[in-house]
Amino acid sequence: MSRGQVPILDDGGASPDGRRMEYRPLTSLWSNHCPSIIGIDPTTILRRLASDKETMHAVASYLNHPHINDLREETAAVLGHHLHAHASHWSALHPHNTKPHPVNVVLFALQKVNIPEETRRTILGGVEKEADLVQHVRRHLARDKWKVETEIPMESSRADLVAFAWKDLERKIIAIELKNNYAACDRLFGQIKDYRTTSDEVRVVLTPQAALECGLAEGTLHEPLKFLARVKQAGASLHVYDATDDRFAIAHSASGDYDRKKWSEMWKKLNEVVTATA
Repeated sequence: MSRGQVPILDDGGASPDGRRMEYRPLTSLWSNHCPSIIGIDPTTILRRLASDKETMHAVASYLNHPHINDLREETAAVLGHHLHAHASHWSALHPHNTKPHPVNVVLFALQKVNIPEETRRTILGGVEKEADLVQHVRRHLARDKWKVETEIPMESSRADLVAFAWKDLERKIIAIELKNNYAACDRLFGQIKDYRTTSDEVRVVLTPQAALECGLAEGTLHEPLKFLARVKQAGASLHVYDATDDRFAIAHSASGDYDRKKWSEMWKKLNEVVTATA
């Protein structure tokens, strides 16, 4: 092994000079106590990344791994170990006093690196267009026995979806806004304000890829939760839908006051729509 070269592990976990070395899977990079920039447990994303050697190599290269060329022929397990170690090193050397968590460093690089968009979407659980998100969310709501209507006017906005039903002996209305990228969020907080007056809950639904884009657009690696905090402060819950696994996770829940008269009018209107289309 040349001077200054990092030990490259083989499948048996041995370095070229015969020393036994333990290597850490990429999925161990995250722990429950650290804030993830996407608001939810990123282990599934790390697992998908760890199974894709080409993308791991691209991410390590984007983060300027000093021995990237030596890793080209290594196994996915070895490459994952080195990406784990390098992201931790990158984080430790970050100039800000509050160091970014290594998992957010990897997610940041995954969003920025030059790879096929289909690959990025698959790893990050994204969708190509918002219409794809509509059908998935509507299907999950219907499965949970919610009635669902689309494009319902509320104040000066129009909710993508409105779910309503009797739940726990009470009538419930949920206004749902779907966002597939940060550019679509220019009116989000005005929409949340409009929906709050007529709904028990306002729910913003993002894919992990969209949550990552929003987090990077409004925050920094050492302050990754600015966007998520703004959504919660506005009085909206945030749900994250992983399209690759067809799975929802709740980043946070929120509730607020509504106008009882406007709520009653909305409940009547929604049921009239159902009756008219029956």
